[in-house]
Amino acid sequence: MKNYIYKILILSLITTFGCTKNNSGEKEWTGNLVTNGSFEDINQNTIVGWENVDTTNISHDVPEGGGNNSLLLYTGDIEIIASQSVMVPMTSNDYSFSCYVKENSSEGFGSVTLQLMVQRGGNSYIALEKEMTGTFDWTYVEEDSLNFNEGDTVNIIIKALGDKDHSVEGKFDLVQLGR
Repeated sequence: MKNYIYKILILSLITTFGCTKNNSGEKEWTGNLVTNGSFEDINQNTIVGWENVDTTNISHDVPEGGGNNSLLLYTGDIEIIASQSVMVPMTSNDYSFSCYVKENSSEGFGSVTLQLMVQRGGNSYIALEKEMTGTFDWTYVEEDSLNFNEGDTVNIIIKALGDKDHSVEGKFDLVQLGR
């Protein structure tokens, strides 16, 4: 009975953290660390997992295969930021970040930025920063071979900024960070 309880406990831990072992016995993780990267749950608008935004930041303009909702950041000369922090479950140099982005700025002024800020111990650094302007159509953004250590905190930061005379509308969907 005791062994049975231990087996269930171990299985639930593996399921919870998405870790498995490959044929060589190394830990392998294959999930998405981002909570609610599609901004919906059972086709309902939700921003669960994201900070600094609310459901008024939901758009129904989505990329092909994107479900029903995307995140909308609309602004003028005030930077708007949506963010989420995730804990890295294992050390690896083959993490991948991806997202669909659509940016419409009036007269080509303004931009949207995707940024991954890593906190390791008492230090922090930018692992990825992509600024885009004038994409107008859904654009797939992907960065492979990101190196994170077990226990790192990765802050996923999505920004939009226009200027005092021009607005910017940034849309984001299918945000993923995993291996």
